Amino acid sequence: MSAVKKSATGGGAPSPSLDILAAKLKILDAEFRPEPYEVKMDSGRMFEADPNVNVKVEVVQNLVEPGKDEGVRFYDRFRLRQDDDGDWVFAKYSKLGNLMMVRYGPDWFEDEKAGFDEEDLLDFEFIAQI
Repeated sequence: MSAVKKSATGGGAPSPSLDILAAKLKILDAEFRPEPYEVKMDSGRMFEADPNVNVKVEVVQNLVEPGKDEGVRFYDRFRLRQDDDGDWVFAKYSKLGNLMMVRYGPDWFEDEKAGFDEEDLLDFEFIAQI
């Protein structure tokens, strides 16, 4: 057995977080990465990230506590999943799949000709829990 360093506090300042039961959100920017890619952290450490759709989101309206956290902007990532053949796909019942159903409708997964363009997400507004 190897000794490892542990931290009860998480090893640094806690990341800011939002806790909103229902909010109207708007996607301000979207980037689609269809293949795994390398990420270099500020520390110099490198890792390989799974394919994803990375979005910048703004809280337009807090539907439970009006005014609270409205105007806050944050980034969120919606990951593709690997299927049984090892291909990266938009999985129907994943976080990304849910976004696709909200954006394009529930038949998007059944339509063989339906595609995806990250531009379709720009200025898209939806309601979600954060």
